[in-house]
Amino acid sequence: MSLPDTYTASLPEDFEQIMGGSAKAKSAIELIAEERHRQIDTKGFSAAHDDEHDFGQIAAAAGCYALAGWSNTTSQELWPWEEPNPWKDQDRWNITPAERINELVKAGALIAAEIDRLQRSMLNPSKV
Repeated sequence: MSLPDTYTASLPEDFEQIMGGSAKAKSAIELIAEERHRQIDTKGFSAAHDDEHDFGQIAAAAGCYALAGWSNTTSQELWPWEEPNPWKDQDRWNITPAERINELVKAGALIAAEIDRLQRSMLNPSKV
């Protein structure tokens, strides 16, 4: 999606970061798919890794990222793992739109991971 010049003159300085590194906006689905690939390729969160978390931890982590804009305390309390807790000691009053979008993108990618994990468990219940 390309914005007309009349709109781009008043965009915030971090617009390109918000939009995934270009002046052309990526859709939410594109950003989420890229984040999921990053989680797999860079962080090593493969299907086998995700299948080890079969008590709702991935969905809980997604919820924490999604709720962080509403309640930092809730996200800290519900985070399913000991460390790292992304919201520990963070000043939520000064979060930028780019940071909030990044949290929602991570939430979407984690939801996709949990859906994939659940679908695998339905296809092969003995392995998951």
